[in-house]
Amino acid sequence: MPGILFRHIFLELLKVLTVTTAVLVTVIAFGAAIKPLSENLLEAGDLLRYIVYATIPMMQYALPFSAAYAGTIVYHRLASDNEISAMATSGIPYRRILRPALAMGAVLTLVMLVLLDRGVPTFWQALKRIAPNDAMRLLAAQVRRGEAWIPPGLNIEIYADDAYVRRHDGLGDDPSTPTQRLVLERVVALEKDEKGNPKAEFTAEVATVDQYRVGDSAYLKVVLSNATIFDRADSRFARAAVVRPDAVVVPSFEQGPKGLTFGELLTARHDLSVFPVIVETRRQTMNALETIDAWSHVASTVASEKPLTLFGTGDAENVTLEVLAGEARERELVGRQNGNQRQVVIRQYETVGGERTLRREITAPAAKFFVTMLDADRGPRLELSADNAVVVDRRVGDRGIRRAVRYSELAIGGLVSPDRGGMATDAVLSEAAGIIVNHGGSGAVGDAAPEGTDAVTPSTAASGKPPDALLRELKVAESRLRSKVRELSDDIVARIVQRISQSVTALLMIVNAAILAVLLRGKPALLVYVIGFLPAIGDILLISGGEQMLRGEVSWLGVAVAFGGNVLIGIACIVNALLLRKH
Repeated sequence: MPGILFRHIFLELLKVLTVTTAVLVTVIAFGAAIKPLSENLLEAGDLLRYIVYATIPMMQYALPFSAAYAGTIVYHRLASDNEISAMATSGIPYRRILRPALAMGAVLTLVMLVLLDRGVPTFWQALKRIAPNDAMRLLAAQVRRGEAWIPPGLNIEIYADDAYVRRHDGLGDDPSTPTQRLVLERVVALEKDEKGNPKAEFTAEVATVDQYRVGDSAYLKVVLSNATIFDRADSRFARAAVVRPDAVVVPSFEQGPKGLTFGELLTARHDLSVFPVIVETRRQTMNALETIDAWSHVASTVASEKPLTLFGTGDAENVTLEVLAGEARERELVGRQNGNQRQVVIRQYETVGGERTLRREITAPAAKFFVTMLDADRGPRLELSADNAVVVDRRVGDRGIRRAVRYSELAIGGLVSPDRGGMATDAVLSEAAGIIVNHGGSGAVGDAAPEGTDAVTPSTAASGKPPDALLRELKVAESRLRSKVRELSDDIVARIVQRISQSVTALLMIVNAAILAVLLRGKPALLVYVIGFLPAIGDILLISGGEQMLRGEVSWLGVAVAFGGNVLIGIACIVNALLLRKH
C-alpha cells in the first residue's frame, strides 16, 4: 500500500478520533460533576478544576468508543465512495487497506497503557481530594438536606435547620485555633445507648463544629451553646451553658490500589505495608500478641515460684514491686499455700538516693491483674489490685491495715518479646493463628486455623491458657488483618487484570469497526456503528464484571470474564475479515 494512502487514512482516523474523544470526555466529565454539584459539595471555583481533573480518568472509557466511531466513519466513507473497491481492484489486499486501523489501534493501546498506568491514578487522587475530603463542606451539605450527622465513634445524631461554613481572620493561624468553623442553627442532638435506644436529647439555638489540623490528620470539636438537656432515664430537664461532646477524628484520604502504577501494584502485591490500613491492623495484631506474651511471662514466672518483678512508671518510677504467688488463673493470681491459708505476697520497695528500701508488705488471699497495651512504644503494662489485703508499713512497724490496694501502668520486669517489627505479615498472621488454635480452639474464641495458615506456637508462650478476653482481642485483630490482606491482594490483581484488558479494547474496537464498515458498505454509517457499538458495550461490562469478581475472590473465572469480551470481539474480527476476503 503506497505510503500516501496510509498517511491519508491514518490522519483521517486521527482527526475523527480527536474530535470524538474531546466531545465524549467533556460530556462524561461534566456528568461526573453533576452529583457533587447537586449536593453542594463543589464551590464555583472548584467546578472547572473538578471537570479538568475528571477528563483524564474518563478517557479510559471514551477512547475505545471514539476509536470505534472513527473506524466506522472513515472506512465507511472510503467504501461508500468506492475507494476501497478501487484499491482492491488495483491489487492492494485488504490486510494492507486495514493497516492504518491496525496502526492506530496499536498507538491507542500504548496510549491506554500509559493512561491507565500514570494518568488515571494521578488525576483520580487529585479528583478525590477536591470535594470529598472537605469535611466541613460535606457536613454542611448533609445538614442542609435534612439528614442526620452521626459523628464517627459517637452514638449521637445531630440535626439542624441550617448550616454554613464561616471563615474569618484568626482561624488557623496556629495549631491551637481551628482551620474552619461550621455554624449550625436551631440544633437538635439525640444521644443513644449501646442498644440504639434514645438516652438523652439536646436542643440549642446555635452549635459550632471546629476543624483542627495536626500534620496530615484532622479532627472536629462540637460545641453546643445554651443547650437544654432532657435525660430520659430520670425524665428531667436541665440547662447547660456549654456542652462539648468528644472530639471526632476526620477520616483522611487513604492511598489504595486504584491510585498505584503497574510497578507499584506489583511491588505492593508482595509488600502490603505500603497501605496505611495494613500498617494499622498489623500494629493492632502485634500489640495483641505482645499482650499475650506479657500474660504468659507472668504465668510462667509465678508457676516457677520465682518473684514477679514490676516497676512503677511516671510519678511512681522509683517504686518496685516483688510479687510471690502460687499460680495465675485467667486474670487472678492465686496465693501460695501457707499453712491452712493461701497468700499472695506483694513487697513494695522504694529507691531514694540510690538506696532501695522495703516500704510496704501486702498480703492477700488472691490478687487481680490485667495486662493491657496502652502505647506500642512503651510496651505492655500491668494493673494489679487486691480487694481484701493487709498492708504493713515497714517504716512505722504497724501490724497492718486491711484495705484495698491498686497499682496501675506497671512495667513488667524480665519480659522479652520477639522483635516482630521485621516479621512478614504472613508470619505475624501464622503466629496469631497458632495461638488461637492452641489456646482457643475448643473455647469461645476460635475453632481452627484459617485455611492455608500453619499453626505456630510463639516462643514466649507458657503453659496455661491466656484469658478469653485477650484471645478474643487477638482473634478480632488477626481476623481484621487477614481480611484486609486478602481484600487488598485481590484488589491489586483485579486492577492489573482490568488495566491490561481495557488497554486492548481500543485496538479491537477500531479494527472491528473498520472491517464492519467495509463489509456493510451498503448500510447507513449509523447502523454500522450501532452494530459495532453493542459488542463494545458488552466488552466494557464484562471487564467491569470480571474486575468485581476478582475483587471479591481471585479466580480463573474472574480472569476469563474480564478478558471474555476482548476474546469475543477478536473472534468477530477474524470471522468478519474472512467474510470480507471471501466476498
